[in-house]
Amino acid sequence: MQNGTLAAVDLGTSKVCTIIVNVSGGNIIEVMGWGVAESAGVEKGVIVDIEKAGDSVVESLEQAEKARGLRVQSVVMNTSGRHLSSFNNRATLAIHHRSHVVSKREVKKGYKASTDIDLPIDRGMLHAIPRGYHLDGLASTRNPVGLFAYKLEVESHIITAGLASVQNLVECLASIGVKVGHVVANYIASGAAMLQEGDEERVVAVVDIGAGTTDVAVYKDGRIWHSFVLTIGGDQVTRDMAAGLGISFEMAEKLKMEYGSTLDLESSKMEEVSSKVHQKYGISYEYMNYIIKARVEELLEMVHVKLADMAGEDTAALTGASVRLCGGGAHLKGLPETVREVMGIPAVVAVPKRLAGPYPSLDDISFATGIGLVLCELAEEKVMGARFLSQDGFLKRRRTRPRINLPRISIKLSRGMSRRTSRRH
Repeated sequence: MQNGTLAAVDLGTSKVCTIIVNVSGGNIIEVMGWGVAESAGVEKGVIVDIEKAGDSVVESLEQAEKARGLRVQSVVMNTSGRHLSSFNNRATLAIHHRSHVVSKREVKKGYKASTDIDLPIDRGMLHAIPRGYHLDGLASTRNPVGLFAYKLEVESHIITAGLASVQNLVECLASIGVKVGHVVANYIASGAAMLQEGDEERVVAVVDIGAGTTDVAVYKDGRIWHSFVLTIGGDQVTRDMAAGLGISFEMAEKLKMEYGSTLDLESSKMEEVSSKVHQKYGISYEYMNYIIKARVEELLEMVHVKLADMAGEDTAALTGASVRLCGGGAHLKGLPETVREVMGIPAVVAVPKRLAGPYPSLDDISFATGIGLVLCELAEEKVMGARFLSQDGFLKRRRTRPRINLPRISIKLSRGMSRRTSRRH
């Protein structure tokens, strides 16, 4: 997008975030509004109740629209959950012409070949991101154009999604009169918001701990290396607290955010906090944090095992790696220290990239995905240097498979009529 109003909706398990920006010349001029609402109808990143999820999106949208009297018609939004899958695919292209100098045309042709994959009928390709180029089977290069070679290999990181899950997203937004322009994998959006200058020379794992899922994207030398989703997040910690302490989920969440920690406090401080928690809530502070630490360590161990599996025999692949933590679950006190303890990798809770101007409210790590969605859309259908498929493109089946058309619901909103009212007509 070069000019106009751009809106992004981050639909998560516990919250919905909408960000609206004004774009001119491909740059963000200002943040026009944002809204946050409690999410309903979503479990582990996937819509399970379209009407409840739609109501949640409406509340977030109307908050964002209210300040400027806007009416959002189209959005870019995220998707997460078990239905996402990723793998790396490599294609080889012979350089036949006399000069044997690699051209842009051949790079494009090699990239297209690396994405020519036959998928099951219930899946579609969401992203195809170039991961690396190899000439004559030797070391990789970031830009092969102009180099001499007889053989070009292009490796792409392929991310696929379940058609039903994406269709439910589109249907949910259509039911409130909003079109979904693009769908972006949650970890790709978070990565776009959390990567910083200088990351081109290192391995960075962006770990987005949400309420229902933990989304991980690993970048090596500035390019995506691997990605995955774990269907466990902050809500699992809260549920275990509620069960172990015999309290409600809501109370457990409040305690986790206010007093929860994965670190052992100094004895003097421990006595003070322990006494306060026991007097106010009648529970054991020590046992509460025992539960929290056990569950967080379990989650981080799962992430570590996945990373080790992806590195495979390349044991040095994670040398010098670092972890960037984001998402609501990353607010937990002591998390970076526990990451280092469990995974042996330094971690930080970093501030997402700023969109425009001083908007401290958007500096929170909970907004990383929403900010990343805006950045992905601004890249003119590019994600971290590569195109991603539009909603229509996602639904195009390769080879002999038919194109699947989503049901389109057109709802005209009269001036002054709220989205909630329109849903009832």
